[in-house]
Amino acid sequence: MTAQEYIRDSLKEAEIYRSQGLLTESKGKFQEALKFISKKQPLAVHKKLMTDIENKIVTIEKDLTAIGNAANPSQLSEKKQDLIKELFSSSENRETAMVEGAIALAKFGQHEQALLEFYRLLEQGIMPGIMAKNIICCHLALSSPKAAIEQFDQWNSRNLLSKKELKNIQEFLVKFLKKNGIPARLSGLSNVPSGKYKMDREEPCLEIISIIIPIKNVLNTFEEFETTLQAGNIISIIIPASRKDLVEIFQTEKYFENIQMYSPRAFIKASGKVAGKIKIEHGPNRGDYIVDINLYGI
Repeated sequence: MTAQEYIRDSLKEAEIYRSQGLLTESKGKFQEALKFISKKQPLAVHKKLMTDIENKIVTIEKDLTAIGNAANPSQLSEKKQDLIKELFSSSENRETAMVEGAIALAKFGQHEQALLEFYRLLEQGIMPGIMAKNIICCHLALSSPKAAIEQFDQWNSRNLLSKKELKNIQEFLVKFLKKNGIPARLSGLSNVPSGKYKMDREEPCLEIISIIIPIKNVLNTFEEFETTLQAGNIISIIIPASRKDLVEIFQTEKYFENIQMYSPRAFIKASGKVAGKIKIEHGPNRGDYIVDINLYGI
């Protein structure tokens, strides 16, 4: 995607959000485009465009002040949820587009609706391993580790997922629980043959549990992130708002080399590029940022 295409698409998204009353999301997208233009493009060429964007941001801020955020920020109308799914479902493949739409809902804090979509896709046999992991991630995002554990135990007693997929989910969940100091005991894996959808074949993509990214800064540190959501080779991670240094580093198009990825199958090295960054406006992680990374070489 060229710089011009990125600017065009960002402004289009911002206007769609604004037309549907998603003012906070619209403001964020305008700000993202403004920052990109100021860094990547000559000021003289886009001076008028930047002024127009700044004026739109001011207008949106006035609108936000006027309504006083009176509406419940944790719920979007069904129409707006459909808009989000449609806007972020860019793939021509129907199944992939449905997955992208469900993930878009989760990114915008609509975890309950995203859960319904993930469950529906799982029952249809669409990327069962990935859908199961995203379901667990939504439960954890809703601060419901008990629900995540109960869901794993339920899957373990059904012939829905293969033993390999269940093992992947188990390792992901155990890692999360340990890291957050949550005492829990998962049921042992049962003798599940190949799963309802006969997933004996290799998955087209790896299920990534976590990644370690080398950050080139003063200290040249390594930062580890759990994958929050996954669709194929695109994973999502959360950057806490308190880590302003990382929020600044993870800009769209930022390229990282020597990313270490942990999958239940193995440790793998790859490269990756930031595909997008959104400030979370709803749900438990409100104020933090969700970052999409397109992984290469896996």
